[in-house]
Amino acid sequence: MNSNTPNIEPNIPTQMPEKKKFPTWIIIFFSVLGGAVLIGMIGYIIFFMNSVIRSGNSADNAGNLPEALTDQNLLDQDAATDDVFDADVFEKGEDAFGTFVRATEDSPKDYSPMFLEDPIVVDWYPHAVAVSETQAEKIYKDIRPQYFLDQEAMQSYADTDVANVYAFHLYELGTISTPEQLQGTPVYIFSYPVGGMGITIWGDYVIYSEKVHSFVALDTSEQQRTWAFASEIVDMNTYIRGVISFDTGLLTYPELIDVPSADSTLVHMGSLTERDENPFEHYGAQENAGGILNLTTGNIVIGYPNNAIEFTDKKSNEDIYFVDGAYQVILDDGSVQTYELLPSFLSVPDDAEQKQMYTYGYVAEVDWNADFSQSRNTYIIGGELTTTGCAAGIETHTNIVNEADWFNEQNLTQVGTAKNGDPIYVMTDPEDVQIYKDFFTFGGQGGYMQLHPELEFTDLENVSEEEMYDEFLSNDPIIFWKDHKDRWRVYFKSEYQSLAECGKPVIYLYPEKAMDVNVQVAPNGGFTYTDPVYPESGWFVHATPEGKLYSYRDMASYPYLFWEGHADGFGFSEKGFVFSRDTLESDMTKLLAKAGLNKQETIDFLEFWLPKMQEKPYVFVTFANQHAFESAAPLNITPAPDSVLRVFMNFKSLDTYTKVEPLLLRGFERKGFTVVEWGGILEKK
Repeated sequence: MNSNTPNIEPNIPTQMPEKKKFPTWIIIFFSVLGGAVLIGMIGYIIFFMNSVIRSGNSADNAGNLPEALTDQNLLDQDAATDDVFDADVFEKGEDAFGTFVRATEDSPKDYSPMFLEDPIVVDWYPHAVAVSETQAEKIYKDIRPQYFLDQEAMQSYADTDVANVYAFHLYELGTISTPEQLQGTPVYIFSYPVGGMGITIWGDYVIYSEKVHSFVALDTSEQQRTWAFASEIVDMNTYIRGVISFDTGLLTYPELIDVPSADSTLVHMGSLTERDENPFEHYGAQENAGGILNLTTGNIVIGYPNNAIEFTDKKSNEDIYFVDGAYQVILDDGSVQTYELLPSFLSVPDDAEQKQMYTYGYVAEVDWNADFSQSRNTYIIGGELTTTGCAAGIETHTNIVNEADWFNEQNLTQVGTAKNGDPIYVMTDPEDVQIYKDFFTFGGQGGYMQLHPELEFTDLENVSEEEMYDEFLSNDPIIFWKDHKDRWRVYFKSEYQSLAECGKPVIYLYPEKAMDVNVQVAPNGGFTYTDPVYPESGWFVHATPEGKLYSYRDMASYPYLFWEGHADGFGFSEKGFVFSRDTLESDMTKLLAKAGLNKQETIDFLEFWLPKMQEKPYVFVTFANQHAFESAAPLNITPAPDSVLRVFMNFKSLDTYTKVEPLLLRGFERKGFTVVEWGGILEKK
């Protein structure tokens, strides 16, 4: 019921005593007066209701409110929004931009329902255009008059080499074409530093609204936003206070592309990044938006020449470029997606094969010569190698080896024929060829363990490197194939994978109240051990605020969840810390406290790691960026925690002291349901 509508009480006449008589003229007078009052009240009600309806219509015509609200009292927000928004939200409201909901206390205003009938469509520019420093600062200061304080906060962490990493970066990508009320509004990629274990740059599609003095993010996630923006370096929730669900539309790309007349397929590998960049310090725009390769240098892809077009994909109608050893597709906003070529004789294995601990390989459909190795002949796309550490891996788009110093076409011997008739080769005398040495360093031990499953890790100490290398070479670990453009390509046997192991990551859960929690973690190289046993659907435990865990599966209590496994792609920095063995325990205690671990977590960490770090007089210590950690070993927890800290260490023993640039460590604020995980790298030798 409308709270502003006057209450009209029923007119119930009072029974008059018979013996009391009033003069006739008094009765007539009060009858006339009562009728006048009644008529006045009816007129007032009609006038009031008409005003409400007119105000609702005018608000709708101004484009401020959805059509569904025009017949509601705008002052009654609960009644006005029930038929537009889900009732189960933290807040419903309206501001100068429009109607919104907030799913949780931490989430930004969500204006998405305003655009359900007329979603946002963007006219993209061919590539990103940098917003002038003057114009960008004008926007920042309108949003937050104390912007200079945030500038100072960011620059306090800067060094001379990468000072502009610790800054905001604003590039215009296009303008909105529909809906009408936003037509012509610029769309930006707004990038900013994100902390944790080191610094990287994150970015969001945004529009700027003078009405609410804020950026509004065009949110490409497929679920309602229930989480806040980053706050490690600067609280970005003061700059981005709203979101609108956004379908990127023309920015989609095919996962697979058939190569015409080549009997091969292009496989999507990801957005373009700068070659030779340190993955720990990624300075490109998110998903290469607008073609921005490096925000700190302003390096942008400004298209490719037409002679770089190798063919046009018939299904997507996209031009396929071949540049710097990679097939590439330029999307409507200028961003670039990259692809690797997969020959037809390599096929995806079945599900059982994909559940191997190591990265699965493609099955080679090849008629091998009789003297070719008969071990598990599955292969991965080869290339230049990073040979050691948990970041060990194969650099993308280095699969073509024609120009490699070690490659000699005259030193090839055919060992089989692919199903399409193409010959497959190996090196005739591989003993001293550099790629064989590198591949053995990278995965020789891993392959040996796979070929000898009866062995334990400790048994490797009894096997000489010479013996292991001889078996490695006899197993034909590398093959070569010439593609339809006469490019020689290299492929590695998949059983040879790095034995750099993610050592004892443990997960602590600290809910605000006792509750059931589901925890799922997925290292991209699989598990080697978990405690408790890891079911297919993840751990299901009962957690208390003190951090005690009860596993329903084995009906036992645990202080934390424990896993070991294999993963790559962490990307560790050359920045870090060098400590003396003599003061290592106290130095690490201080360092871990700064990283965010509490006393008990630090004790647990050092109990496991300290003995392993004291091999030589000095040790270099660094940590993985949390975003890289999440990519290499995604962690999903239900219900969702309010704060998560993932501390992942790598170290290198040193004979002498080496001066290194210190790595920035930000503190960690524990709020609400808190999850803490620590771990590090074990290299099996």
